[in-house]
Amino acid sequence: MIKHIIYHILNKEAQGSPSIDPSPTEIVPTNVHLNFLNKLVEAYSGKAGKGFGKFDADEDSYPMPRIVREYLENQDFYNATGRMMNTLSKRIQEQLLATGGKVFIIHFEENRSEYLLIAMLSEKTAFSTTDWQLEEEEVLALEHLKYAGRINLTAWQAGEQRYISFLKGQGNIAQYFKSFLGCNDVLIAQQETKKLIEQLEEFANEQELNIEQKTAFFERSQEYLYEISNNEEPFSAETFANRVWSENPQELKDKLADAENGIADGFIPDKRSIKKLSTFTGKTKHWRLSFDRTAVSSGDIELNSGKIIINNPPESLFGAFE
Repeated sequence: MIKHIIYHILNKEAQGSPSIDPSPTEIVPTNVHLNFLNKLVEAYSGKAGKGFGKFDADEDSYPMPRIVREYLENQDFYNATGRMMNTLSKRIQEQLLATGGKVFIIHFEENRSEYLLIAMLSEKTAFSTTDWQLEEEEVLALEHLKYAGRINLTAWQAGEQRYISFLKGQGNIAQYFKSFLGCNDVLIAQQETKKLIEQLEEFANEQELNIEQKTAFFERSQEYLYEISNNEEPFSAETFANRVWSENPQELKDKLADAENGIADGFIPDKRSIKKLSTFTGKTKHWRLSFDRTAVSSGDIELNSGKIIINNPPESLFGAFE
């Protein structure tokens, strides 16, 4: 459900100065706008290479949290979007090569959570046919979405630690958009790696991989993650998906690019967390058990009626029963 929607125009050519053409009024939402939002969310969610974070504590330098907080208090959406555009204009001026576009700002509700989605779209030439005639028109290029960010307002108000996502883009050009959002995306490698491992486990289950297929998938994943960790190379969801799920990388990219729970690009994988892709460990006060996936695929470890069976154990263990 759309609560508020508007767009302003940010004029800027590469090497040029920005200017703003503000919308005269807020837009009254219709089914057309809802369809547009659905397509925009789909385009945003499908983009790999997102960053995640929270508002920076320095609201003087990064005023977005102050603007949003005051908007939620006074419900003056039009004024709030004008302040956002002024901030965006200042940020884009710092990036000489960046260009402007139509900036859509949408406050919407989905699955009992409220979001603020901000996306800058360019236009492209398209052609249509009507009554056997060919017509030319300018349309929004949703498929070329480069600059966008989403704030989970519900998660922010609940005090969660990660509630902003944004497209990182290529190079440093998109950094101004992250600054505009006021997003602090300081990454904790261990936490991001653990989240990645959880996502890979979920993906393997969703794909209904058997034991052998799971083992091969996790071995490829682990090998690549160790490789970039040893070389201190940052993680990239797109590169990772192409490497370890080459049969249909878009499936894995969609999983890792989720706007809510996706994996942030740019962290160096934590080796201790990577190990969990192949090793299972469990313990109680009186025993500890550790084995890898190969032990399962080879039949040395079996699950039988809720019990873990160890086949071909080393003779040294039999001494405990003598």
